[in-house]
Amino acid sequence: MTLNNLILDHGFAISFFAIMGIFTSRALLVAGGAMCWVEKFDWAKRHKVVLPAQEKSDLGRDLQRGLAVLAVDAAVFAVLLQTGLFKAHLTPTPGEIAVTFAAMFVWMEIYFYFSHRALHHPKLYPIHRFHHEGRGTNPWTSLAFSYSERAVLLFGSFLPAAVASHFLPLSLDGFALYFLVNYVLNVYGHLNVEIAPAWFRRSFLFGWVNTSVSHGMHHLRYRGHYGLFTRFLDRWLGTGFGDYPEKFDRVSRGFGAL
Repeated sequence: MTLNNLILDHGFAISFFAIMGIFTSRALLVAGGAMCWVEKFDWAKRHKVVLPAQEKSDLGRDLQRGLAVLAVDAAVFAVLLQTGLFKAHLTPTPGEIAVTFAAMFVWMEIYFYFSHRALHHPKLYPIHRFHHEGRGTNPWTSLAFSYSERAVLLFGSFLPAAVASHFLPLSLDGFALYFLVNYVLNVYGHLNVEIAPAWFRRSFLFGWVNTSVSHGMHHLRYRGHYGLFTRFLDRWLGTGFGDYPEKFDRVSRGFGAL
């Protein structure tokens, strides 16, 4: 019996617990492992984005809400699969896996930027406020959302994929791979430690991909740097921070972004 068969062929309860098990194991491995590394190693402490004197994250709050959010994610995904709203393609070619991954990546960069920017409007910000209660972040902040904001994120990610799956051979493996990469990069963005080396500042990619510094600055300033993992839309629409390169240099030398 494959994992796909376990999720699809044994009713909602089995599907939910199987998906929840995957999501929880992923979070404990990625966010939990990152948290241990940040707390244990001096190198990580020297490359903090927000320095300890200014850091005001709440690990207990973020961990509790993160586990609750994973349960919501698992329940929604199980419903989509069990009802057939998401039509899983279980025998994909490598090309179909790659296309599914690429399509999800591009779509989520667009959707996240505009929904995230909208949630910073004063009338919508109460939905997003929970995520910004701490000026600093930690790996578990990657899952610290209000339930209403999580609904916005799930609506923009799962629903379009479910609709598209009835017209295109979307791969469940490609979908899962995207959300694994999404979560790893999300933890990196909220790590509050910059792991990119100082020479990355001089590379071509520096101008187009987000780092822990760029997202840490968003949490410090609340406005700007709305992009998910890339800087394309922030640059094209003028919502990037002009002093970001300077702040990256400071963090890479161990002086923090403040």
